[in-house]
Amino acid sequence: MQDREIGDFIFRPSSKGPDNITLTWKFYTNNLVHIDIKEIDKPPGASIGNKLFINDEAFENLQEIVERYIIPCNRYVREVMNHPKFVDV
Repeated sequence: MQDREIGDFIFRPSSKGPDNITLTWKFYTNNLVHIDIKEIDKPPGASIGNKLFINDEAFENLQEIVERYIIPCNRYVREVMNHPKFVDV
């Protein structure tokens, strides 16, 4: 992910077990954020649970996480980076 653009992300299996997914998000240059997603109500043989939780916030699917979590976070990062007082150190 180091060669990716700021705002890029991937979903991957979690080291916490089969009922978790990790969202790795490139927050800023050389800064990756690993977000734990807890899967609830996962039927046997299913690839993903029916409910997904980031902290206490529930999501129906991965697309909803992208739309309600990643896109707004990326928007905030761009706003900060475009601010006249932002300094890239």
